[in-house]
Formats: sequence, structure tokens, C-alpha cells
Amino acid sequence: MASKVPTVGICSSKEAIYLSLQEGYDFVGVRLSTDALKQRVESLEPFENVQEFLDSEIDYHPEEHVNKVVGLTSEWIELDSNNALIAQRSEEILMKEVSFASYCGLASVVCNGPKIADNIMQYARSCSMILDSSFNINLLLQFPIESGNEDLFENWKMWNLVRTACKYNPRLQLALELPPSCSPPIELVNRWYAEPIDMITLSCMAFVPNPTGYPVLSRKLRAIFSLYIRKNPKVFLRDSDFPDKIGESPDYSIYMKHLFDTQPPAPLVEEFAGGYKDYLQIPLQPLSHNLENITYEIFERDPVKYAQYEQAIFSALNDRDEASVTRIAVVGAGRGPLVDCALRAAISSARTVDMIALEKNPNAFAMLLLRNRQDWAGKVSLVFGDMREWNPDYKIDILVSELLGSMADNELSPECLDGVQRVLNPHNGISIPSSYTSYITPIMSPKLWSEVRNMNDASAFARQYVVLMNSVDFLAPNDEFRFQPLWSFHHPNNETKLFTKNQHNRRSAAASFQATNPGILHGFAGYFEAILYKNISLSTLPTTMEEKSPDMFSWFPMYIPIEKPMYIPENSQLQVHLWRMTDGVRVWFEWSANTYLILRNGSQIHLSSTEIHNASGRGFSCLMN
Repeated sequence: MASKVPTVGICSSKEAIYLSLQEGYDFVGVRLSTDALKQRVESLEPFENVQEFLDSEIDYHPEEHVNKVVGLTSEWIELDSNNALIAQRSEEILMKEVSFASYCGLASVVCNGPKIADNIMQYARSCSMILDSSFNINLLLQFPIESGNEDLFENWKMWNLVRTACKYNPRLQLALELPPSCSPPIELVNRWYAEPIDMITLSCMAFVPNPTGYPVLSRKLRAIFSLYIRKNPKVFLRDSDFPDKIGESPDYSIYMKHLFDTQPPAPLVEEFAGGYKDYLQIPLQPLSHNLENITYEIFERDPVKYAQYEQAIFSALNDRDEASVTRIAVVGAGRGPLVDCALRAAISSARTVDMIALEKNPNAFAMLLLRNRQDWAGKVSLVFGDMREWNPDYKIDILVSELLGSMADNELSPECLDGVQRVLNPHNGISIPSSYTSYITPIMSPKLWSEVRNMNDASAFARQYVVLMNSVDFLAPNDEFRFQPLWSFHHPNNETKLFTKNQHNRRSAAASFQATNPGILHGFAGYFEAILYKNISLSTLPTTMEEKSPDMFSWFPMYIPIEKPMYIPENSQLQVHLWRMTDGVRVWFEWSANTYLILRNGSQIHLSSTEIHNASGRGFSCLMN
């Protein structure tokens, strides 16, 4: 999916709106009131109020291009002032300006962010009240990306306190300021990326002339901006000290749009499914539900996955005697893509195969019948039914399946393959895949967490979700310990004879993560690695995907939410417990998290804990039948 067309705007006066739009800018930021309002406010007695705006105090009226105007609140407003009267006046005027902007039909207003950390809750209370009093307008708080002091995360901490106090209100958004000289560490850049950035603000002083005299961004700012382009923000060229410099030519707008147009191509997964970024989907339950045609079609669009499967089947065939006939069964054949892989592998390896395809979905089976007649010349033996009940009078040499979910076993691949492995040749039968391992990492994502909360479903936080993650920051450091393995499954599995009621497929794991920087835990991201055959693998793990299955997009990561966001202090330890439970009828996951402060002597101070989510599978489970 191609990038959206950039939206670039500048500060403007009411009289210059049309000129600014004609010069190529997509929107303008217009002051809502004049300096006359400030002067009147300063002259008021302590108990006087501003009842209404005077004509001389209004700087904007509804215009034809109202949908291309962003309101700018008064810069002298100080909601977090140490002076109680100034804070009260600021709140009063901001309330009136937002109300006036709403009356004018504006979609957004921009307000300066807090300056005094000690008064942040005073600032947050005012924002909460304003949001509660206006239901159709977005409040954009302007925060510089860096704090300018030793605590690089101070501005983010203030934003987080305001956002939390306002209950993650979706109309509270960020206007992230990139000052001319900013050079933040990548950890801070990534942290802001996870937040609801609606606008990037730039000063004209951030631009430098290139050899031909045109304004361009410095190399460092361009690198940061290139990352944030992926969020498709509005770009606002704003400068209080040099308001005319930005608007003196359309060169700035032309350059910013050029940056959008010259970005490197998006990863293949985004080209394929960019519209699904941060869109939550409930995992499939292929055992209890029959998939629809469009679902199969989407799966089949991934050339990488099937190329890996074909290579695995080819390698397995090459390891067999040339003179023998190899019986291959694709179980859960769907519309037949793995059958295609197996037939091509047989030709490439010059091996003779007896091809079987089994499918329990009657609708997909109808497609197999058609394909066997039209594409496979009737050479494939088709079997209708549940693989776990299949009991042929022969043994299978190579058993092929694609039952993996976003965390490998979450769509009950172990239970399915346990039930069908009895048809495998007990001496040298091969299962493709032969094993898979689940991985997990803690994440911060206000976007995903809010999406779950907004479902207004009592079970929403007891489910896992498949999602193409975008507005996410990893809380664990960028090293080998970011992604921790949970558990593995191997096929064929000889333990099936030792347990009843599927107890051999229960799993439990605890993983620990070190948090170097402060953050908010909103849940966990799940991935997997699978070995198809020998050294041929599939991986959704960011650290190994490029090596094992580059550009594969069949599986999005899994999002495992927690109901109450947990603050993670810097240099603390986060521990997650995850259980894969079963009662022989259902399979479900349970999870919880704890944070600890690690002292120099190695002892721990417990900080906070979550409840056990989805206890006993009361909120969500997968049926085995």
C-alpha cells in the first residue's frame, strides 16, 4: 500500500489563508484570538470573568476552507503556572477558545504543552475538563521531542501523566516538535513513535540552504522525520520568532512533499497489508469454524512461505531412495497451495509421489475437487474429513501442514498433528513442520491498548489479537534479550501415549526482561520460529526473519493485552508468566506480569503486579472440536 499524500501546513493570518493554500500548502494554522484578549485579561479584577469575546479579540471567523484550518490557541496561556490566578485565567480562556473553534467547525486546535513538571497534574486536570466539555474537536498538545536536561524522557513522562489523567482520550493527541538542533537517542525517537502523533511541527530555523539555495532539513532531522513519515502526520511549519520566513515561498512545502515521495519502498508486508496497521483481529479457530474463501486467498498471496515449504518438501524427497514411491499427505489442504508445492517439488527432485490431500471444510473441499479435475489431472487422492479421525489402510511418508498461528501453537497445531501422526510411517515418517517455538516481548502501545478497551467487551482483555503492529515501542533493550522463548512443540510427538485429555500439550513459562528506560506496559507481542525440515525455517521474529524467511507476511504478530497499564521505571525488571492450558475440550492461555526494582546487592523490591488474565479460560478459549 503506497504512502498517503503528505499534508503540509504553515502559520497564517485570516487574510493570508487563500494565498497560503494557493502556494501549495494543504492547511493553515490560524490564531483564534488577538493580543487584545490578553490585554483585557491582564486588566481584569481577580473575580471578574471573560463572558464573551469582543470583536477586536477575535482573529478568525468560519470560512469556506474551514476543513483546511487548524486553530492555534493563545501562546500566553499557562495552565501549569505557579500563579494560581494565571492558571485559572489560562484555563478559562483556553476553554472559550476551544469552544469557539468547535463552533467554527474546526477539527483540531493546538495548545502549548506544559513547562513545569511539578504542576503537571494541574495542567492535566484542565485538559481533562476541556475534553469533557467539547465532544467533537481534537486537542493537540505541543511537546518538544527532547527535554533539554539530563532526563531525556522528562517530556515524555509529562505527556504520559497528562494522557493517563485524561483516560487515554482518543481526542487528546500529539503535536510533536522537532527543534532545529535536536539530536535525540533512538530510544527516545522510538518512544514517541508509539504515541498518537497527529502533527509534526518544525521551525523555519530547522532548514538549511542546499548548494542551490533551496531550504532542506539537516541530515539528523531528515532521518528522524523519515521514521515519523510512516505515521502519516500533518507537517506544520510554525515559528513564532520568524513567522514570515516560512511563508515567503512555497519551497518549504515542495521540499517536505519531496521527502514523502522519495522515501525507500515500504516493507513487503506493508505493501500487502498497510491498511491493517494496528487493526486488531481475533485469531482463527480452524477446528471449530470453517474458513471463508477470502481467508484462504489472503494466505495464498505469500510467495515466501510457500517457497520455503516447497524447498522443505524438495529436500525431504531428495533424502529418500530414488526408486521408491513417496506417499505425501497435505492435511488441512484448504484450496491446495501446499499440494502445488509438493507436486512441483516432486518434479524438481525427480521423485515419484503418491499425492493425498485431506480437508474438513466442505466448501474448500469443493474447490479441491475442481482443482483436481482442472489443474492436477486427477492425480491427487482427495479425502474429506477431520485429520484426527483419518484412518487409512496405508502409512504416510511425508505429512505436510500449515496449521501455525501467530504464536505457532495458538491455532491448535499440536492437537491437530497429535491426532493425525498415527498415519505416519513409524520408521522414517517426516512431519513438515517438524517443530516450532513461541517467543514474547513486552511492548508499549497506547493505540493497541485503547483499541481493546474501546471494544466495551467484558472479555476484551482476556483475548489475544493478531495485528500488524505499527504504533509500538519495545520496552526491553535492543539486544539479544529483547525476545524470549516460551516453549516448543516437536512432531511427531511420542508423548501423546503417556497422557490423557491433552495434558502433554500444557505448557508454562516465565520470562524476565530488563527495562533500561521508563515506559508503560500495555501488553506483550508474540512471535514464532518454525523448522520445516532440517535447516529450512519460517520466522516472524524480527531478529531472525530476514535470515530465515525474508519478506514473509502470512503471519502478523500476536498482541496479548493487560487490562491495567503498568508503569515501568527505568532500570527495573519485568517478569511475565504465561500458561498454555487445556482440559481436553478447550485450549486457552493465561498470563500475568510483575515488576521489580533490582538493588545492587541483587535483592528485589516488588513494585507492581497484574491479575492473572483469562483465568480458567473464562474469557476466551479455542475449542478442540
